[in-house]
Amino acid sequence: MKEPLTTGTVLNERYRITGIIDSGGMSTIYHAEDQRLGSRWAIKELMVVTQDKEEQNIIQAQFKKEAEILSQLSHPNLPKVFDYFVQGEREFLVEEYVEGKNLLSLVDERESFPEEEVVSWALQVCECLVYIHEKGIVYRDLKPSNIIVRENGTVKLLDFGIARIYSSGKTQDTIIMGTPGYSPPEQYGKSQTDARSDIFSLGATMHFLLSRRDPGSNPFAFPPLTQLNSCFSPAIEAIVAKAVMTDPALRFQSAREMRDALARKNEAVVNELVFDYGAGDPAWQPYALASAVLAAIDVGLTVINPVWAIDLLLFGMLPFVASLPPVLYGELKKRSGVRIMTRESGITFFSPGGKLQAAWDDVESLVFSVKKASPHGTPLVAEVEVRTRNGKFSYDTSPMPPGGVSLSLRNHEALTELIIKRAKLRQKSPGSHIYTRG
Repeated sequence: MKEPLTTGTVLNERYRITGIIDSGGMSTIYHAEDQRLGSRWAIKELMVVTQDKEEQNIIQAQFKKEAEILSQLSHPNLPKVFDYFVQGEREFLVEEYVEGKNLLSLVDERESFPEEEVVSWALQVCECLVYIHEKGIVYRDLKPSNIIVRENGTVKLLDFGIARIYSSGKTQDTIIMGTPGYSPPEQYGKSQTDARSDIFSLGATMHFLLSRRDPGSNPFAFPPLTQLNSCFSPAIEAIVAKAVMTDPALRFQSAREMRDALARKNEAVVNELVFDYGAGDPAWQPYALASAVLAAIDVGLTVINPVWAIDLLLFGMLPFVASLPPVLYGELKKRSGVRIMTRESGITFFSPGGKLQAAWDDVESLVFSVKKASPHGTPLVAEVEVRTRNGKFSYDTSPMPPGGVSLSLRNHEALTELIIKRAKLRQKSPGSHIYTRG
């Protein structure tokens, strides 16, 4: 890294540095005075210096590309770029000085944000995204620290350092960059980023602003907002949940679509709900560790009391206990790919094996059943099976054991109630576990 410039340094025989606005990552942003015009500017300097010449060339190319991208754009929610120059071995970008505070600093200053205020900011960001997406540009670094709010409530989207031009037909991005928690799965080399990647980042930003839960603490996992705070409306929960889906096909398909949903958030969008077992694949390490610990205990028992251990081995207890963590991990991983989406028109069941879609009129029945029961007849694992004209699907409603891991579908009670209501199902007879069309 280079040393930042000192106050009083004059650049390009014109811009006098008066202080540092922000510093970190790949750049330092200075506050500067134009000695010719008397105006104020924000000057961004590329600070990264690496020993790898190829890597350095890539970083410099990205910095210059940012200048080229911004110089071609003109939008109320974007800063204007006026100059780009190299002085000695240092590169600089001269931008409009935006007076205000970024959202991350506002989070530190204020206890909470009203829902309507967050929606107002998000609508402005959506307008900006609509504009740049129509020009084929994917922002790729949308997060609270890159959104400046002015005194009048207007927002500006800053730092296009890792923005890229969308290339049709590419399978993945050339350079993997982004911010953990706010960047979608496809931004880590799995596929090419597109407009829907920015939608994920905006959804993650909204979730953080409303819940104050750092998305980087458990990437791709976003608990429903109303579970974190009952004051949020079901509409905003539905919009944010749709925006942060790990599968791009399940998100809003454009910034315009998300903008329209935010603008009419108290209307039918509340009916577009998503239910799943938990976002993202579970980490395998804790389960592998638990299995290894249990296996070590098995070995210890064998050493302490071989006769007792052999009896347990014959009854299958030792291998059974050691195999529980891998089995649980496999079940959680399988369920991580399951999604149930309800819309005004019907219901869709997504699973690793495919997709089942049905209109509400195509739903024929809903049945509560028990997959396993204890010797005393107490239900251990319950499920709901939904039959439609196009096929059937089921979801678990098992209660979470004390201190255990829940295998049930999140908010399954709300889903069951919604299906019965929308499909106009009625209980077959008093006390029956079967609901059918009337």
